[in-house]
Amino acid sequence: MNEKVKEILQERGIKHKWLYDQIGISKSQFSYWINGKRNLTTDQVEQIKQVLILLGANV
Repeated sequence: MNEKVKEILQERGIKHKWLYDQIGISKSQFSYWINGKRNLTTDQVEQIKQVLILLGANV
């Protein structure tokens, strides 16, 4: 899912900071996840999906 999130953010010109601020996680936690080094909780992944859906993304 992290590759899809990268793609969606890039297509829409949205910075990573905006997304991790929206879901309330740290920059480092988001960075580890987006680069495939760690997993987020199920709740955090669901929050990301909901934010992306509000942006009109197909997730």
